[in-house]
Amino acid sequence: MVLVAGCGSHQSSGSGAGGGSTSSPTTGATGSAIPGVQVPAGAVPVPGDQVNASSLPSAFPRTVWLTKNGTVLGLYGEVGGCFTSDATVTQQTDTRVVVRLVQQQPGTGSHMCPLYLRYKPMSVPLAAPLGTRTVVLQLALVRG
Repeated sequence: MVLVAGCGSHQSSGSGAGGGSTSSPTTGATGSAIPGVQVPAGAVPVPGDQVNASSLPSAFPRTVWLTKNGTVLGLYGEVGGCFTSDATVTQQTDTRVVVRLVQQQPGTGSHMCPLYLRYKPMSVPLAAPLGTRTVVLQLALVRG
């Protein structure tokens, strides 16, 4: 169950996993599925122990996958009545890939927002195939 209030604040409750076997906030433990959150057909799931999502809220999807021979990383972001999400790779090293999820919220909060939340599949290109590198997911909330 997800509750969305106003123009930017949302509060989630429930498990922190999506799509069957996914990562927990830190280690990749298996958890309950979030409806509609799954690895797309033809994509290769990234093992949960290769995903560090410790900075994400507990109910945020942690399902991560690869396409195009490991050079495109897929993941889910949240979008709602008054906010959107985008993702960018902020760092790539021999041992890790850091992906920053940005939720953009309106600045004033002076208008009514529809109360809904959905999970948007997103993808980011990698400079080289992921291989055994760890994926680090970070979330930034931007207002205005």
